Amino acid sequence: MTEFNFDMSVAPKGKLVTVIRTVNGKQRSYQEHHVAPLWIATHDGKVHRSYWIPATNTSAGRWSGFSPDSSEPMAWQHFVTPVHPSLSKPLSETMTAAADHLFAADGVGGQ
Repeated sequence: MTEFNFDMSVAPKGKLVTVIRTVNGKQRSYQEHHVAPLWIATHDGKVHRSYWIPATNTSAGRWSGFSPDSSEPMAWQHFVTPVHPSLSKPLSETMTAAADHLFAADGVGGQ
């Protein structure tokens, strides 16, 4: 399992990506911010899924779910989507076990 990193200054904050779109028959390029989701730990013992929201002309940059005046998160780790324990085996094993269970339940058995 990934450990939390207590250095918030090195937490990934996403990246700016240039996107080209056709609008009214003309190609236009735009800058988009692509987020880097993270697990963020707070001082009250909670863990939240969050990402960096860059500064704009009217607001400072901040972590999603945190207001500019709230306390800063204390630690971060990369966001990893958990895998359900029943899917931790190779898919072929899981499908074989499911088929065996179904055949046993209906009494057919496949022999």
